Amino acid sequence: MSPRWRKIWADLTVNKSRTLLVILSIVVGVFAVGSITGTSAIIDRESKELWQSVNPASAVIITTPFDLSLAEQIAAMPEVDTVQVRRVLNARLEMADGTAKDVQIFSVPDYQNMTLNLIQAESGAFPPPEGAVLIERSALSLIDVAQGDTLTITLPDGTQSDFEIGGIAYDLSQPAASVLDVVYAYVSPQTMQQLTGDAGYNTLQFRVSPSAVAASGMEEEAFTEQVANMIRDSIQQQGVIVVAPPVIYTPGEPPGYIFIVALLVVLGVVGSLTFVLSGFLIVNIISALLVQQTRQIGVMKAVGARTSQVVGMYLGMALFFGVAALIIALPLSFLGARLLAGVIGDLNNYKITDFSAPPSVFVVQIVIGLVVPVASALIPVILGTRVSVREALDSRGIDTDNNSLFDRITARIRGVPRPILLSFRNTFRQKGRLILTLMTLTLAGAIFATVFTVRNSLFATLDDYLRYENYSVSVELDNAYDAGTVVQLTQSIENVTTVETWTQVTERFDVPGVDEDADITMFGLPTESQMILPIMQAGTWIAESDVENGIVINSNVAEQGFGVGDTMTIILRGEPTEWQVVGVAQAIFSFENIAWTRYDTLASAINEVGLARILRMDVSPNDAQTQAEVVERVSQTLADADILVNRTETFSALESSLNTRFNVLVISLLSLALLLAVVGGLGIAGTTSINVIERMREIGVMRSVGAANYQILGIFIVEAVFVGMIGWFLGSLLALPISKTLSDGVGNAFSNAPLTYSFDVSGAVLWLVLAIGLAVLFSYLPSRRASKLTLREVLSYEG
Repeated sequence: MSPRWRKIWADLTVNKSRTLLVILSIVVGVFAVGSITGTSAIIDRESKELWQSVNPASAVIITTPFDLSLAEQIAAMPEVDTVQVRRVLNARLEMADGTAKDVQIFSVPDYQNMTLNLIQAESGAFPPPEGAVLIERSALSLIDVAQGDTLTITLPDGTQSDFEIGGIAYDLSQPAASVLDVVYAYVSPQTMQQLTGDAGYNTLQFRVSPSAVAASGMEEEAFTEQVANMIRDSIQQQGVIVVAPPVIYTPGEPPGYIFIVALLVVLGVVGSLTFVLSGFLIVNIISALLVQQTRQIGVMKAVGARTSQVVGMYLGMALFFGVAALIIALPLSFLGARLLAGVIGDLNNYKITDFSAPPSVFVVQIVIGLVVPVASALIPVILGTRVSVREALDSRGIDTDNNSLFDRITARIRGVPRPILLSFRNTFRQKGRLILTLMTLTLAGAIFATVFTVRNSLFATLDDYLRYENYSVSVELDNAYDAGTVVQLTQSIENVTTVETWTQVTERFDVPGVDEDADITMFGLPTESQMILPIMQAGTWIAESDVENGIVINSNVAEQGFGVGDTMTIILRGEPTEWQVVGVAQAIFSFENIAWTRYDTLASAINEVGLARILRMDVSPNDAQTQAEVVERVSQTLADADILVNRTETFSALESSLNTRFNVLVISLLSLALLLAVVGGLGIAGTTSINVIERMREIGVMRSVGAANYQILGIFIVEAVFVGMIGWFLGSLLALPISKTLSDGVGNAFSNAPLTYSFDVSGAVLWLVLAIGLAVLFSYLPSRRASKLTLREVLSYEG
């Protein structure tokens, strides 16, 4: 081994703590980037392959019941390639503990010859035997059942039926059961007919013709929306009502894919910043090492070493750091990607079987793991090795300039112990190193506080939404029923304190400057309703307006060119109607177009005066168990009166569902915050360790004039605490604009509106505690080791 490489090896092994700090900082960065990049690659590949394997539809339209002849008419349209129908029945699943869960029961005409959104067999019988059910795989996390068990299902008319679980199915077209807190079950068409009393279907799935798309010259998604509107108009003319806006799938992307992309982008940004912090730490440590070894560089040049050789030697050291870090980080990032991809997959009902990351992911990690350390070290190495032989040999390694303005100011301070003043002065002694250290700590602290603020803003937005939906129980009826009868039946139910009757219709409205109409869901509610507390952006709520045909639109509608005072044309039951916008309410966790108006006005417009489609109730006590019990009593009471319930929702279930959706993002962000804390701690540790090593001879001077071990120890610990506190202060200031920007970005990605910004002071306080704690922890060991060196050892130290 040549002398140069023996020196590199000695530098790496003599100060093992410094070497370990650099390697760990690179490991953290590579792990963060690799885990998120790997997760993105796995999810992108597996989700799209899974989606293609079920032969996805272009769109889904939910309607009132129709027969197969209508589906045949749609299939004959030249714009349509394939049609598949389903029947969906909403019911309640009785649990062993006495509670109940919502269950959606599906059937198709022929399970063996499905054409779109295929339902696949997971285990057991397929197709479902008559009188038995198949359970969708994601529902197993909600109910403790197995194949062969018996389920008791309460139908909308109040009757109960027992079904044996004949097997497990997989239906990718449904979101994970845990997200909506709904169990999915599948029965034969014969069984469904026995349950509903008719042979009709209420879900139409279709795929557009590729040749028709090509001939139109339109994008497939836009063409699909146009065809969906044509189909809706056609079937509504035949008396079949479309009960919800058509669901248009983005070609090649499974449902919910856009939210996954947004999640991974947010994590990727934070993960990349983690690696940037690692780069700062490398610059800091290499810079300090070069200052420490200035005399050694002079000696090497004096015996004939060229500057390029010295540069190569130190860059070789940086390359070693990268190689060592990769050996540790690559397997860890594979495990991290596997874990995160599994969690995201489960949350979106992706049955991921191949967790292997493509070679490109490992190539990216290897490139950044090798290039970034060398690139980070390049400038300090070039600057540090350009020193002349005379300048290098004249280096003393101890600052003798005590006449600076800062030193003169600190010298005038009275009443503060001398060791603390010395620590304070030493904090600003190596200004270049201090700046690099503070850059690392400031960015780490800012991102750490930002992560907690985004989390806080998410839950603040959730609180706003839950206040927005100010009800205990919501009951959606399968048709329009006499409002007075419904109220009379439900008001007398135990624990029910208030009942409101609403009406609802899903139609279309004219968008200025756009050829195609857009879908809108209108709610008609009592003028003084307390079951919704919207966040108004402009104008007034319907209760404060005296405009007879006034409506309040949500911000999604407003973004399409409408504001307070404008007139909207909405097609109701095939007839254009005029409505004046009196207010704009904030859309929260929704991309849908929604409008609210007075019950009497909307009911009159759709010829349903005195009828109700939705019940909203308050209960007391307002807890999860009482809400669930009220749902059971209401469903049974209405069923006894031949009023069928289509769907129910409790406030507690809504809250639980939203929390489930947020958990992956929140837990992932907190995990990255932990990594940031580690990088920040490594930054403090590296700086303190370098300061101790660099000032060995200074320690000897202090020992020679009688300084005790604890005094020397205290000087370095207090110095590290000063650095940590300055970094915390600057990081907290920087966190304000960064956290606002990221919160807005997360909100726009997940809910089409900025989050309710709420700076989390606890995150900043926690970072202060961590900064001080890490400063004390990481400075103690090197300081203690230095304080125990003998006078001869420290005075003879050369670095």
